[in-house]
Amino acid sequence: MTTSFHCSLTTFLSSLITVVKLVMQGSAVYYVAIGEGGSGITRTRPHTANGFVFPIVLKFYSETDAQHALMLNELIALHGFHDKPASIALKLKNSVIARTILPNIEWFYPVCAGYEKGVFVNYNDLKHSIQRFKGPRFSKITNLRDAIIFMLLEGRTNDWNLEEAKNLGDLGLRATVRSPNPKANRATIIKANFSKADESSSESSSNDEQDRIEKLSEKYADFVYTYIRRPSKPLEAHRTKTLDAADLPHISHVVNDYLTAHGYTASSVVKILRTKDKSHSGEDFAEKMMKYGPAFAYKEMKFLWNLFVFQGRLAARNRKLKTNKIRTALHARAPRNVIKLTSAEKKARREKAQLERGAYKVAMDEILELIHQKAEFLHAKFGGHSVQWYKLDIMQRARLNGAKRAPSRWNAYVKMEVQKLSGDGGLTKDAVPGVMKSLSQQWGAMSKEEQAEATNNAMKDLVEYREIKELAAHNAPINAFHDTRANLEKIERDLAALHARTNNECLLIVVRSSSDHYNKPFLFFLSPKVADFINLAYNQTGADMALKLEAYCISGVSGYVKNQVEATALMKKDTAALIIDNLRKITHTNIPRMIYATFEDSITSKYGVVVEGWPLPKFCSPADLSSRMEVQVLFRAWESGQARFRQLLDDELQKWEERRFNERMSMTNAMDQHMEERATATPGDMPIFESMDTVYMRWQVNELSVSGSGEPLALGKINGVGMTIAFD
Repeated sequence: MTTSFHCSLTTFLSSLITVVKLVMQGSAVYYVAIGEGGSGITRTRPHTANGFVFPIVLKFYSETDAQHALMLNELIALHGFHDKPASIALKLKNSVIARTILPNIEWFYPVCAGYEKGVFVNYNDLKHSIQRFKGPRFSKITNLRDAIIFMLLEGRTNDWNLEEAKNLGDLGLRATVRSPNPKANRATIIKANFSKADESSSESSSNDEQDRIEKLSEKYADFVYTYIRRPSKPLEAHRTKTLDAADLPHISHVVNDYLTAHGYTASSVVKILRTKDKSHSGEDFAEKMMKYGPAFAYKEMKFLWNLFVFQGRLAARNRKLKTNKIRTALHARAPRNVIKLTSAEKKARREKAQLERGAYKVAMDEILELIHQKAEFLHAKFGGHSVQWYKLDIMQRARLNGAKRAPSRWNAYVKMEVQKLSGDGGLTKDAVPGVMKSLSQQWGAMSKEEQAEATNNAMKDLVEYREIKELAAHNAPINAFHDTRANLEKIERDLAALHARTNNECLLIVVRSSSDHYNKPFLFFLSPKVADFINLAYNQTGADMALKLEAYCISGVSGYVKNQVEATALMKKDTAALIIDNLRKITHTNIPRMIYATFEDSITSKYGVVVEGWPLPKFCSPADLSSRMEVQVLFRAWESGQARFRQLLDDELQKWEERRFNERMSMTNAMDQHMEERATATPGDMPIFESMDTVYMRWQVNELSVSGSGEPLALGKINGVGMTIAFD
């Protein structure tokens, strides 16, 4: 009992102290505006524009704290207020000075979506700002730096390390709802902050609204400048207090942001919604609203009607990429009233079904036999594939994607004749349908040979026209831009729908390959996992990767070859690839690699292939060449065909094998003779140079020379002795 009373007393005293502090602080409120052109410390709340990050309003109850907070404004000004919010947030995150500002305050309460946007140091201010607000975004943070970062990123602090992740939508090509009024475009193209309108006692003539304003606590009576629209008065600017938005009707956030930005009052919003429900078109809505007064212009009301009607459709269209519904049957049929059959009726139905199945099977066999005959006909005429392949191609023709009709001689004839008539100046574009009947009669009177002879050249032009239309590169950058934009929009929706159905992840990067094109780098992914992977694997954002890819595609690989060493290495790689490609072509085998050291054993003996026209004195891999000139000579020789592989004929291969066998036998006999001479020789009679376990010997063996050129005939190693012998 004593413990419970002690806790209650402690709670009461804490509440009393809080109330006393609030009363004492109520007369001393200081505001700091973080942003370009800030007015320093003020006693009245500065104006905050909807849709913009700056200014960020900080509310303090101590002038000393407000002066320290101004240091943050000077720190951000060093980097520039015009930089992207994510970049400013990253710089603040890495700033040591920003971390040390106002360490004496225990908690900061940033609110980026509420009745009042800003950073507060008192919980009651937070409660007043977000209470009964639909979809508030706020947090409780221990230091001012992180609170400002929270405001810059609009509450998405988990994405701050992606730097420009929140601005990746700028790389895409998305449509934006725009107003016919150019001044309103600045408000509509900026991401809305989902905030409520600020209203005042002067925005309505009703006594009820005036009474509600007077009941507001003077402590929270923050003044703002806003435009006010009344039903029967022109546009006015007022210095007003904020109203409790609970009295405002519930509308979509897009319409709410538009009405907030243009200063519509609660009574005006009610009239707009009531008139919308009674209207059947935009013209009807605009005419009815104009009866309330000059504040409701005709064009603006039509735009507002479109915002009501089409924004819902566009939002539904853009959001309908995922659903939680379970897939069910597409058609729901009512149960039929079935009459129970007798045994005789059932037997008759079974017999009838059996006869139908037999007849159907016979007809199907005849059709399959006909298809098989057609497949055999195609195989005999074209070849290249098996009969089964042609049969499957016939059966699957209806399911193949991209199937298109062959060029028609009739279309070519019409195109040719219309061009003739148009060239004479006697036929306009609108008169073309009128001559189709006469052209059809002329075409029908011609024989097949005459039709073919008349349209041979036109058919070539038609085929070329179709190929150009489908595959030719755009010669105007604006055409390439629109082609890219339209196709990427379709691909984006298809990938989003695929992700919704299968939950598969995707990453799509599209960049231009020429500096003459207009399209920006396009980056598309559907999950933060992809962005995290790019950041962790490549230590950069997706936007940076897209920009680097664009730079590489525009500059080419030449920008990366920095010196002669890299150029030589690249040429060696190309030469080796060219040689192995020629070897695979002549052997019709996918040989994994080219072997130079034992070419005769590994290549010639297996595939019967020899090298002709080798331009260098040394037969080795391009990687073993030390001179760039030698690599260039070797590459040019293979590229021009001077160096090539040749397939030996059967008799040539047999002679080569016999000669190779005789050389091996002669080498063996010579080595045996040498070993005998070495065993009986005295030291100094024969030059022997031993180094470790390898003995190098050199002598003249004229009887083993086949070509008589004196070139080395063999290079081998004696097993078990570790001896390498070269014959001259």
